[in-house]
Amino acid sequence: MKANHVVLLSGLLLTLLLACSGGRGLDGEAYLSLHYNSENAPSSYVDNNSATPEDFDWDTDYNCEPGTYDFEYYPTSSFSWEGSYEIWVDHGKEGTYSSAGEDGNDNYFELWCNPDGPVFGLAESVPPGSQGYIIEDSLGFRHIRLECYKVYH
Repeated sequence: MKANHVVLLSGLLLTLLLACSGGRGLDGEAYLSLHYNSENAPSSYVDNNSATPEDFDWDTDYNCEPGTYDFEYYPTSSFSWEGSYEIWVDHGKEGTYSSAGEDGNDNYFELWCNPDGPVFGLAESVPPGSQGYIIEDSLGFRHIRLECYKVYH
């Protein structure tokens, strides 16, 4: 009978120790802000990211869900730029049995709606006169990809 109590007590202690192990850290947040680098703001900007309000403010961070989103903006009435961008979050790290995991970093993405073409995240300047291009860059273990095309109207 005493042996049963020892086994039961050992099992409960082991369960308690495992239950007290550190959990995964919190996922970071993702934000998108829209900017322009010219005298005049684009006459129109639209995207299918529900975090971007219809009457958005330039240079304002909007909290976003991860995903790939399509956009279009008109720097003039004669043409627009169309493209897509990807938003992701940094996931929290796994904890150990004695400590909680680290939280993920917050990601701040920027989409610059310039007359010569958009720039996203860590992308370098776009060559003047480009009709379409793909920008890819690395941010740690993540990859940034912006694909866009100039469309004449």
